[in-house]
Amino acid sequence: MKIGILAAGISPQELRERHGTYADMSAALFTQHGYDYQFEVFDVREEHFPASIEGFDGWLITGSKANVYENLPWMQRLKALIIKINDARIPLLGICFGHQI
Repeated sequence: MKIGILAAGISPQELRERHGTYADMSAALFTQHGYDYQFEVFDVREEHFPASIEGFDGWLITGSKANVYENLPWMQRLKALIIKINDARIPLLGICFGHQI
């Protein structure tokens, strides 16, 4: 199963040293029970978006220190991507910021 991770933030340094990035932590949640997942991470804050939503069995949006009300250009693009994923009826999970957006 292939999961696309839309990284909307990076964890604070003190967490990153022990647990990795928000994307790393999200992947760990899926793999800790021995399931075989493949992950591809897209740093949407840096305008790194997938070329297509096809080929992914599910999507996950991470947390972020950003506020959804900032409505930054990358957030507007992320919202459009969320609509495409939803319209395609591909499972989507949002954590913290990911849930709010």
